[in-house]
Amino acid sequence: YANRFASLLKAAHKDVSSFASHALNGMSDQALNVEDICAEIAPAFLNKSKEPADAALKLLSRLAKTFPSRQECYGPAILSAFSHTSKDIHKKALALIESSKMLENSD
Repeated sequence: YANRFASLLKAAHKDVSSFASHALNGMSDQALNVEDICAEIAPAFLNKSKEPADAALKLLSRLAKTFPSRQECYGPAILSAFSHTSKDIHKKALALIESSKMLENSD
């Protein structure tokens, strides 16, 4: 069901989007599809509430730690965090970028 939960990340209602992030975060590594999640996560940062954005950042953090070789997927996903109005979300996104080195080029 991971792909169905990934599609709920873009839900307009903050509780639905947050629930989807938490559900995906609780799934086994094998159930997660990094491409699907990263493709669907950007709208979570457009919600006026901070809960979906916080939950999405936690999910991205887990993905970056679990699947460090999938850096090509993380760039657009984490950069969308800067669309949120909260400076706290921006700080958390910057901290995640720095700690995971997710935007560094391996070339």
